[in-house]
Amino acid sequence: MSSGSTIPYHLRQNKAVERVLFEEQLKLLSPWLSNNGAQPIENYRYIGFGGPFLEDFKSIHRNLKIQDMTSIEYDENTLKRQEFNKPVSCIKLLNKPMSSTEFINKDEFEKESILWLDYVNVNYVSQLNDIKNAIQKMADYDILKVTFNANVANLKQQGTGSLQQQRYRYFDSLISNEYLPVTLDPDDFTFKRFHRVLAETIINAINSGLRSSSTLKAKILSSFLYKDGQQMLTVSCILLPTAKIDDFELNCDIVNWDFYYDRDSIFDISLPSLSVRERVELERLLPQGDLHAIKSCLGYQISNDVVENDILLKNFIEYHARFPWFGKIAI
Repeated sequence: MSSGSTIPYHLRQNKAVERVLFEEQLKLLSPWLSNNGAQPIENYRYIGFGGPFLEDFKSIHRNLKIQDMTSIEYDENTLKRQEFNKPVSCIKLLNKPMSSTEFINKDEFEKESILWLDYVNVNYVSQLNDIKNAIQKMADYDILKVTFNANVANLKQQGTGSLQQQRYRYFDSLISNEYLPVTLDPDDFTFKRFHRVLAETIINAINSGLRSSSTLKAKILSSFLYKDGQQMLTVSCILLPTAKIDDFELNCDIVNWDFYYDRDSIFDISLPSLSVRERVELERLLPQGDLHAIKSCLGYQISNDVVENDILLKNFIEYHARFPWFGKIAI
């Protein structure tokens, strides 16, 4: 689906790292799924927003061997670009432009599915309803991932009082009570804290879709925060038969993953913008080198903010092996 971002999709380094992590978690799920009556991941159907270059589709096909793939696209011109840029024949493109809401309403999700709703704008009402409606149609072992714009500055201001109070008032009036967190505080409507409000709201929408089911439970798998211009939040889950929850928690490899979901820890994977020389020099110190060694090697800050500088460098230490290389080539 067309992105409102001004950064070319295939040059978003933090999103690329998050995609690698998503593929990692799918690989960790696959053995347990195969042993519990579901299909292995390579036999799933993948549904997502391909954008003009279908980058996610190319990567997921290459790394997970999924061959049943459908791209949702609402923009007619982008749909034409997809036809031209389609990298592999197994990607199904829509016959006509369609919104995610229309697609969810029409599709039957008959096959075990991975659905990635990769939003870039802040149409939270329709997006949360999409989540609820998709979950209502999905079944055992289906996987849902959502990406939301978590930039609190995009919220309108309503009423009087502090900026946080005005944002809080707008969000409280906008979002349905079935999705709103039980405790909502104006102090949470800051750049550093709003993503937690949004994550809880998303999880409430997931659970709302399961209200009529006594046999299914949503297991949250991961949640990441990153910024390639706009701050973005991802949440992913798998729908499990309630009878399989204990076995999943005991035997699925993903529960031992370093990035397995913990409601107290949404992982920030924003990475620094480095020159080739900077990156090569820093990687020579890893994996043994710590933050002090990295800072000593550089001898300067990569961000004017001391706290942000340390966060970016710590993230580089943590995620450097997943960090993509971008470069210029002449063809």
